[in-house]
Parts: sequence; C-alpha cells; structure tokens
Amino acid sequence: MPSIKLTQTAVKEIEADPMKQLLFRDTEVRGLALRITPNGHKAFVFGYSVNGRERRMRIGDASTSTVAEAREAAKKLRREVENGSDPQEQRLEKANAPSMKELWDAFQTDHFPDISEKYRTEQVSYWDRHVLPAFGKLKVADLKRQDVVALHRKIAEGAPTLANRVLASIRKALSYAITRGWIQDNAASKIKQKRETKRKRYLSPEEMERVASALHRMPNRKAAAAISLLFLTGARRSEVLGARWREFDMPREGSTAVARWNKPADRTKTRTDISIPLTAEAVEVLRNLKAEQDPQSEFLFPTKSGTPMQDVNGPWKWLLQEADLTDFRLHDLRHSYASILISNGFDLPVVGHLLGHSQPQTTARYAHLMDGAQQAATAVVGSVWKNLAPPADTDG
Repeated sequence: MPSIKLTQTAVKEIEADPMKQLLFRDTEVRGLALRITPNGHKAFVFGYSVNGRERRMRIGDASTSTVAEAREAAKKLRREVENGSDPQEQRLEKANAPSMKELWDAFQTDHFPDISEKYRTEQVSYWDRHVLPAFGKLKVADLKRQDVVALHRKIAEGAPTLANRVLASIRKALSYAITRGWIQDNAASKIKQKRETKRKRYLSPEEMERVASALHRMPNRKAAAAISLLFLTGARRSEVLGARWREFDMPREGSTAVARWNKPADRTKTRTDISIPLTAEAVEVLRNLKAEQDPQSEFLFPTKSGTPMQDVNGPWKWLLQEADLTDFRLHDLRHSYASILISNGFDLPVVGHLLGHSQPQTTARYAHLMDGAQQAATAVVGSVWKNLAPPADTDG
C-alpha cells in the first residue's frame, strides 16, 4: 500500500486501475487512506487494529468529503480506538439497533395479549396516526426528549387530551424498550401533561326528543339500533359495536325475569366482567335487531365480511344534522345517560357500576348533577323538622 500526502489535487488526479482496488495511505494521519475501486469510485477509509484483528471502515465519499474533513474524522476514530472502542463494531450495532417501528411491533407482540380490545384499538390509532409518521424510521436509541416534547406540543394544539394519551403510550413503549436492553433512559418521562378540560355536554330534554325522532327516521336501521343502545345502556362505542349475541341474557317474552348484558373482561376497559340490567326499551331494540338480521351472525352489528362494525360515523353525521345538534359527540350519549340517572337521584356508585368505572373518581365528574336531587332531599328533612317542631310562641 503506497503512502502519499493526500491533497485535493492528488485525490482528483489519481486514476483507477481497472484490474484491482487501490489504497493510498495518508502520511499525515495514521490509519487514513484513499480507496479507489476498479470502476473509479473514490472513498476515504480508516484502518486500525483491535485485539490483533485488522479492520477497515469507510469514512465518506471523496466526491462529497474533503481531505481535511476525512482527516478530522480519522483523528476522532483513532482516539476511540486508543480508548479501547471498536468504531466499526459500534457502527454495526447502531445500524442493527431497533427502530421505533420495530419497537412498536415487538411491543404489540408482548403487550397486546394482556389488554382489552378497546385499549388495543386506541393504541394502534395513536401510533399509526401520530407516532410512526414522526418517529417510525428513527432508531429507538436516537429518540430525544425534545423530539417527544415537540410531537406532544403539536398534537396538543388541537387536542390536549389526545396529546396526553399519545405521550403515555410512547412512555410505556419506551419503558418496554428499557426492559429489552435497547435503551437506558426513557425520553418520554417527566414531560408535563397538557391541561385537559372535561366535557360537560349532555342532551337537554328537547334535544333528546329530536334525537329519538331522528333515529326513527334514520335510513340505516343497523346504525340506528347501535346508537339507540349507546343511549339506553351508557356503554362505550367499542362495547356496543363489538357485542356478541351470547353476551345477552334475555328472558322469553312475558317473563318477569330481568334481561342482562354480561360484558366479558376482554372487552371492557377495566378488564373485569361487568353485568348490567337492560331496560325494556333496550330489549325491544335487541329483539328487532335479531329478527331483522339476515344472515345470522355472532355479532350484533356485523359487516359484510362478518367482522364487527368499527364506527357509525356517516349515520352519526346524518343524525346531528337531522336533530339539529351542535358540539355533540357520540361519546356524549354516555355522559347524557349518566346525567339522567344522577339527576333523578341515583348515587355515584350505582352509576359508576352501570358505566363500568373502576375508580370512584371517574364517576365523580358527574357529582355536580346531584345538586337537584340533594336539594330535594334536604327539603324533605326540612319538611319533617317543621312538622316535628312545636309552634312558635307568639306571645310577647
């Protein structure tokens, strides 16, 4: 291997040998060389020895890197070698390190069997819509805190609650990466969540009448049944749309037994079995739905391919327009269900069970709706006291 002082002129003028690869060692920096392939491609390379093994790694293309830049890179690599590192091995490890997309695939394989269908659907949505477009090709080890902060801030501009959910999902996946030994620190930890404003949108009595009327006119009868059940049970969308007939215990017509919906743990957010009684109106919706279903399916709301419906977005938009509703979401039917119960005197634990809440504080968001019932209750106490108290002495 000939040794020369590499210069820009020399790099440009040295010609290739069509029969073999050429190497020209630089006399200024130990380990730096110019490599020229038989087809004329020129690149700067760095040669070194680790544990008696000769190694050579590419620094950069001679057409885009200057000699000065190649020398600085070679000096840095030389220092790494002298400190006991193997630069080429580190480069290979980094190249083979898992990307965020690979982390997501592994996380789903190990984590998803233990979560509910609804939670799984939410997580996939977070990553498909937000995380992977931003970080999918990035190596897990290269993800920085400022990257996560920037994504969190961007999503929060229009949806602060969603931003917090995405942040939590990233943090959990990175915690999993730590257990795999892919990283040591969690780039999504200790990032302040955005302030969330809990919605308090409920149907007024007049709006309920308009919704009921519109549901009777809705062309899509399957969607009308699904939306009716959402209102009559207070269930989550995924619970209704993914429901199977075997979950429902409906006595024969004329029986005084209570009809029930037995939700299995794998389909509830709390991962527990939940059984709730059904109203006569809900039973009627179910009976009509069953009678009209052709062909019969294990699901209440099957698609043509046999899988359960994922949404009722189109019919819902139609309903909002027909019922003249503004700022009202499908999930607000659940809030309206709770508001009706609490406003009529039912306590928070009862409502919490019907809604499938695992924590009392989740139901506590509806506590302000108890004011009317509480006022009526205190009035009863006042009335009793008035009847018990002796008449006031009017004598002076």
